[in-house]
Amino acid sequence: MRIDAVGVGAGSADPPQRANVLRVVLGVALAAVAAPWRKDDLFELEAVVDDLDPRLWPAVLDALVVAGAVDAWLTPVVMRKGRPGNVVTALVAGEAVDAATRALFVQSTTLGVRLRPVARRALPRDEVVVMVEGCEVRVKRGLLDGEPVTVQAEYADAAAAAERLGLPVRAVLERAVALARGGAVPRAGAPSPHGGEPS
Repeated sequence: MRIDAVGVGAGSADPPQRANVLRVVLGVALAAVAAPWRKDDLFELEAVVDDLDPRLWPAVLDALVVAGAVDAWLTPVVMRKGRPGNVVTALVAGEAVDAATRALFVQSTTLGVRLRPVARRALPRDEVVVMVEGCEVRVKRGLLDGEPVTVQAEYADAAAAAERLGLPVRAVLERAVALARGGAVPRAGAPSPHGGEPS
């Protein structure tokens, strides 16, 4: 609100429990401003596991994504009696909660999955394809007010281009990002700046 006036007054009584003072703030409510990002209501699925063959974790994370998780990750922890373990966490939309839960039970050794609601703000994004010395490299861009604020080249594309060109992967990544920041046109069929799923 825009504050126009503030008034403070004290009454004649003096109660022992509280101050006998009243403050009034007068103003005009301001119109809500639409934020340039998406507001998502999601769920975090989480389980702690200490007895899974570590070679299987990539398959667990892949299965969660296939089941509909927006993202999935591991956090190493130290459990009771000093045992090493991992917290596996997945960020999931409501309609994918059961499928992701099933994936955790099937792919890991957990006996229980915790669930809690989370709110997330996500930038709209698009994908552009840039040419680094004749090699295509896909680049994802996060947009704020229509301008790219975060730009990440696809590592697999950059690695393939680097091998073909005889360049360090880092050099290809840097060139692709610079080209994508320079006004590359979004590829056909890529998520629009007002939609698209987060990575």
